[in-house]
Amino acid sequence: MKPPLREAAAVPVARSELYFRTPESNAKPLNTQAIECRTVSPIAPAAGGMFDWADHGRLAHAVEVTDQHGHIIDAVSWFPNAPGRWWLLRGEGNVLGAHRLLVVNPIKLISTPAAWNHSRDPSAVCILQWDRIWPAHIFGPRKVVCDSKKLADRLMRRHREMPSPFEVQHG
Repeated sequence: MKPPLREAAAVPVARSELYFRTPESNAKPLNTQAIECRTVSPIAPAAGGMFDWADHGRLAHAVEVTDQHGHIIDAVSWFPNAPGRWWLLRGEGNVLGAHRLLVVNPIKLISTPAAWNHSRDPSAVCILQWDRIWPAHIFGPRKVVCDSKKLADRLMRRHREMPSPFEVQHG
């Protein structure tokens, strides 16, 4: 059984700076090379699928979002009791596990950042912004295995909107 979540230490952060907070280190710049760091911190969700760090409030999980080369470009956050809804810090992250898109076949598409965070699958990726992805561009001509029928259906709808040569399966 996991210990209960506790308040993270609040660290003042200017909105123009991009920081990823951890209770252990207080704050570290997001432009480092660290990959997939997980933490719990208070957030303030905002309109448009964005969030900002908060001094107090509901604790949320947060994961760094990297580009295909491992550079940190954003952070995604969600509340533990509502993993199907998430927010981005900068709005630039489209995919969790983007570095895997360069080398992995087949790709395991995961429904939520929370499920991706807990996945031990080395081929796992999670689409964060469906309106900003083009399936042919990110998946290319390879097999994509979705973690749910609902996700497979969503990917197929997006695929029909923007056709590409890949196969979608549930499994």
